[in-house]
Amino acid sequence: RSVTESGVCSLPSYDFSTGLRYVDVRQLDVRENGFVIMEGIHALNPSVINIPEQKRVGIYASVRTRVKTPDNKMIHPEYIRLIRRLHRDSVHRGRSFIETLKMYSRVQRGENMYIMPYKHFANYEFDTFVPYELNVFKFLDFDSINKIGDTVPELMQLLRDATPLDPKLVGKDSLLREFIGNSEFEY
Repeated sequence: RSVTESGVCSLPSYDFSTGLRYVDVRQLDVRENGFVIMEGIHALNPSVINIPEQKRVGIYASVRTRVKTPDNKMIHPEYIRLIRRLHRDSVHRGRSFIETLKMYSRVQRGENMYIMPYKHFANYEFDTFVPYELNVFKFLDFDSINKIGDTVPELMQLLRDATPLDPKLVGKDSLLREFIGNSEFEY
């Protein structure tokens, strides 16, 4: 959360499957020439991360691409983020699509309050959209999304014309694996 003048960084833990933050906080000694890489949606928020501006480099990584449907409608990146969240929450957190949708308004509210106002603190922006990800999500989730399509019609528009792609063809080191599972990395 913060790096002290002595070069000590406090690292709390959070279990997404239970929704609980662990009390035991690890201390990391960074020292004068060391560095810390912090990842997370709140990593640019100065009220959460206490590092002087001259000592940090921030990267804002998120879907930035707007997808154009065959009927020329532009779909906002938030719906690609929602498809990712639906699948990730199902695979890694045991939530149904309906459960994830029920909490989505709170997610959007939190995004607007705690993430979007601070993305300008980033030195760099990185678009995480993977050109074939809608094809993979169609293969994995089309039937489930079709069942909730009336609730969020933009999801159906994104997937309707995609050609399904078997996730077995996705590299084990692909960013997409964070959402679909079977990554070679631990999260």
